[in-house]
Amino acid sequence: TEAQCLSSDVACSLLSDVRDFLKRPGSSSTVEEGVDDDLIRCAVLCDASPKGLAEFAARGVVEEELVERLLADVVLMRDMLVAGGAKVRLSR
Repeated sequence: TEAQCLSSDVACSLLSDVRDFLKRPGSSSTVEEGVDDDLIRCAVLCDASPKGLAEFAARGVVEEELVERLLADVVLMRDMLVAGGAKVRLSR
């Protein structure tokens, strides 16, 4: 719906500030199961989109395992965001 799209746009806009936080040296973004974990997961899902991740995972077993490994590893997600974010490319 239009309201959901607007909410998603607002959330993505706010998450750009989160990326700046994650890039700061000494941030506490590696604390297990903390608020930072939730922010990191939200930023990754916003960047790559659940649909984009699902489409990538549907390509095969290897891709599915990559998505599962990524979403299970908060430090990896943080490092990916610091490096520029998740970009799912569906071209073969």
